[in-house]
Amino acid sequence: RYVTMNSTGAAAATHSGEAAAPRQSLCIRGEISAGDACHVHSHLVADHQADNTSVSLLLLHGSWNLLCPASSSSSSSSVSVEPTNDLSSSSGNPCEVISSILYAACGASPHLAIQTCPLSVASVSVDRDEASEDAAIDTLAAPPNLPALALVACGDVGADTASSSDGGSGGGVIRYVDINHTVLLALLRSSALSGETERHHEYDRVSMAVAHALGEISTELSAGGRLGSSLSSLASAQPMDTDAVLPRNDTGNGDDGPAVRIFIAGDRSQVGKSSVCLGLIGSLLKMGYPPSSLAYIKPATQCEATQLVATYCDKLGVANRPIGPVVYYKGFTRSFLAGETEGTDQLLSEAGRAVDDIAEGKRVVIVDGVGYPAVGSVCGTDNAAVAASCGVSDSSTASVARIPTPVLLVGKSGVGDAIDSFNLNATYFESNGVPVIGSVFNRLSLDGFYSLENCKKAVVSYFEQYQQDKRAFGFIPEVQGIANSRKETNESDAMDAGDERSEIEIAMDNAGQFVEAFAQYVDVAAIIASAKQVNETAGKSNGTSYSQKRGMYGESARTAKRAKLDIGKISSTVQDIKLTRMQIEQAAERAGAASG
Repeated sequence: RYVTMNSTGAAAATHSGEAAAPRQSLCIRGEISAGDACHVHSHLVADHQADNTSVSLLLLHGSWNLLCPASSSSSSSSVSVEPTNDLSSSSGNPCEVISSILYAACGASPHLAIQTCPLSVASVSVDRDEASEDAAIDTLAAPPNLPALALVACGDVGADTASSSDGGSGGGVIRYVDINHTVLLALLRSSALSGETERHHEYDRVSMAVAHALGEISTELSAGGRLGSSLSSLASAQPMDTDAVLPRNDTGNGDDGPAVRIFIAGDRSQVGKSSVCLGLIGSLLKMGYPPSSLAYIKPATQCEATQLVATYCDKLGVANRPIGPVVYYKGFTRSFLAGETEGTDQLLSEAGRAVDDIAEGKRVVIVDGVGYPAVGSVCGTDNAAVAASCGVSDSSTASVARIPTPVLLVGKSGVGDAIDSFNLNATYFESNGVPVIGSVFNRLSLDGFYSLENCKKAVVSYFEQYQQDKRAFGFIPEVQGIANSRKETNESDAMDAGDERSEIEIAMDNAGQFVEAFAQYVDVAAIIASAKQVNETAGKSNGTSYSQKRGMYGESARTAKRAKLDIGKISSTVQDIKLTRMQIEQAAERAGAASG
């Protein structure tokens, strides 16, 4: 079927045999084989009795991408059988999304459109059959990471360029759009689930990348004297205001809404939480997020030494606060129980305000946890309490309630122990009303019985069968050269190794390599999309909130119920007297304390 832009920028559908609309037509071909994709130009110009100029945008994917969950049990030909008069109304059809992207990238607003050449979009299954797989590899040169977008112009792919002047199927130009496959996959999944695109995030980045690829194609055709008048406007094509094609998502979570917050927790200390935070930030930067749109914060901590993730953020201009405001310094726990420190509610309130402050004007905020989930529970400031207190405000209520920050757990290598640990720690959060979106599994070997691929196959199978509301987002290998980027900074280790640089400087040399591996093995875009979806769902639900559950379990009363204990030589009979941190630490050191 064909869609055309009318004078208001809306899409109007026509079908083969109907009168052509006065504006530019775009053919939505639905699912086709890779072999047919090689000849998409010939079919397009023949349908329109057009000359040799055309532009097609192809979405290449494999069956494993699950672009359309709703239609996975249907035949591939069913993708576009239902006509529509609105590009945004077809949930789960990837061709609808990329057709709007093609219009946007070519500057097809109600006031400026490509005037003459026919356009088309198609979804190409690279492993549809053996012939399709051969064509995808040998002729289309499909990239290893799918899905991917390819632009084809002015001819069939693999055809003889010399025949391109006869109006037939002469050598087409193909250019793959430079966009990370995880970004594209997140866009398609969000559209399939809700019928809406992740506007001003993945959608606009993809349309910008398509526009850039169109500019490269026009330059190549112009240099070869093959740029027809109908394609000449592509050289200066700019992405349109995408509101002209798809309606604005009014959920309040676009660029003008609150930042997406993700809480990173671990099943134990030293599992690699801060390294995962670094990997997320680095991957988001690679995906096109500007440094000014990201932030990192560790609202509660035990370690005050310089961390690699903070140094990395400083170097790249990402806002960060790696220490506090809640610090479990030496002697803190006993002083808290004695009533000599701030109470639970005040500590959590300070943590929430700190995250609110750093999240101002940001799109994604990475919140780093401390130790294992229950760390801080003696003070009522365990990771579940902090994650709940650092969430966005719930605009659906008149109170000051917050929507708990979704949790991404960092797990260990292996299968049975990794899954058991995940379930144990996920249960801790969920029993306190804090959602867990899934996990990334860290430090896997690349070979042997417990290799990354072997563990991945089994763990993914478990999630698909028994944890369908969560995902194993990635499996991070132990790659040569990135071990230092996961270590706690220790300058004496570097000195002992004969390197005059600090450990943090040595680790920074390998941080880039770690980010590359992280981006390759972890579906970062899906993590962002899942966290956003959880928040949106929580904001619309009327279920039991974290604050309600916390009241059920008596946690909110902990401040008032602190026992008047005599701990050591510190008298707690005068509960209104608060000590300074220096006083508490000095007293703890004199008593032989080693930590909080």
